[in-house]
Amino acid sequence: MATAPIHGVNAKITAGSLNSASVTVTKWTLKISRDMIDVTPMGTTIGIQRTAGLLTWTAEIETPMTTSEAIIALGSSVSVAFYPATGDDYISGTAIVSDLNIVQNPDDVSRIVYKLQGNSSLTWNNA
Repeated sequence: MATAPIHGVNAKITAGSLNSASVTVTKWTLKISRDMIDVTPMGTTIGIQRTAGLLTWTAEIETPMTTSEAIIALGSSVSVAFYPATGDDYISGTAIVSDLNIVQNPDDVSRIVYKLQGNSSLTWNNA
């Protein structure tokens, strides 16, 4: 499976009545993958022939866990926009929240790490 990770700090999340102003994204990672399908003819003894399969994507979004931050429920459908650099260009899509991890370091604010499974194609939006 071929992958292309993209990282950043700026992102927006919208889930139902939850708007992006109530969720502070401190870090995100977007992983775009394409399945590779083995199409090697029977009887071939050297080398594997492959063709590109379906495109999928997953993401991890980290937010601080404070009383002012909303928590997005597992199974929620969310709209996301990832901003890989400063400026107006962004990558958007819809996903389902598949995992929710709460992380606590002794000398840090608790954090929530959401894992998202893409359920739409990604759109590359150029400003």
